[in-house]
Amino acid sequence: MYTVVRFCADESCSDETLMDFGARLNSILPNSYAGRLDRIGRRFSTSVSTKDDWAANLDETLQFIRKITTLAEGIRAAGISVEIDAAIEPEDMGDRFFLSCGVTPDILMELARAEIGLAITIYGNGGAVTRTG
Repeated sequence: MYTVVRFCADESCSDETLMDFGARLNSILPNSYAGRLDRIGRRFSTSVSTKDDWAANLDETLQFIRKITTLAEGIRAAGISVEIDAAIEPEDMGDRFFLSCGVTPDILMELARAEIGLAITIYGNGGAVTRTG
């Protein structure tokens, strides 16, 4: 399991504004922003957890989100959106037939108040299937 927080610029946000936000992010959490945008462009991602247990992974992710709450206030107005993306790899499944990744209503409300999206990307043998919510 591998979770990132992704910061994306919309059409109204310049790359410079997004990179300035990344530099401010580093002032709170050093090494969160590598100083460049993703190869896709107009976004950058920060690794927040590699825990194999979903509950532990989610806890580390929320700790990161809570640390940047003050910094992140108002970035939507600047054209920057925030999304958590938890990647589930085939090896994360082990011998299990399924893996349940629950998110409680209080956590969903916390993410909604902060205007943070949540994606769970499940990688299989033939490609990726993404569920968002």
